[in-house]
Amino acid sequence: MPEQAKPSRVTISEHSRVLDLFFKIDDYVVSHERFDGEMSKPRSTLVFERGDAVGALLYNPERRKIVAVRQFRLPVHLREPGRGWMVEAVAGMLQVGEGGEIETPYECVMRETREETGYQLTRLTPVGKYYSSPGGSTEIIHLYYAEVREVDQTEKGGGNADEGEDIEIVEFDIDEFFDRLVAGEFEDPKLIIAGQWLMARRGNLAGAAGSAPLSDSARP
Repeated sequence: MPEQAKPSRVTISEHSRVLDLFFKIDDYVVSHERFDGEMSKPRSTLVFERGDAVGALLYNPERRKIVAVRQFRLPVHLREPGRGWMVEAVAGMLQVGEGGEIETPYECVMRETREETGYQLTRLTPVGKYYSSPGGSTEIIHLYYAEVREVDQTEKGGGNADEGEDIEIVEFDIDEFFDRLVAGEFEDPKLIIAGQWLMARRGNLAGAAGSAPLSDSARP
């Protein structure tokens, strides 16, 4: 658990929703305690509300391959015309059911891994969780590591066609993956963070790399 931050007093005097589509944007007027003990002047702050997400780094120990995905990302293309196809860790947003219940990170990572790569996970290790952009978004990303084997690939993957996904499964030899990671060739933060986590444990890769069976204790 993170240490309780100080100063801690926060006052929200106004709140309005300025965008209410698939994603939400809220406008808050907020004042918070300063480090000198005084309250800051109220100021308007826009907050991007997009829900939470998961990411998973997959490793096939039988073939010593990292399993990732490649897909088109419009924001990348807009920022760097001519680009747009990103190599990423398996990922997806937590879905909201018809009754309003929100999918758990555990359920989401299982579903997204199956949809994107065809693998049915049997072992799962939490890597950690982090805010994707704490200055502007409430989104938390729950990050995992999982080992997969050929027998676990029960579907073809490729993404959810109903959502227009067109995903290519890409593999890297584990040594090549670490070399490219150190060289700074990857741009997906999920892949980078989980890759650094795995690289710190590379001595355990011949075994289970610290992974645990899927159970209630392994679920976030």
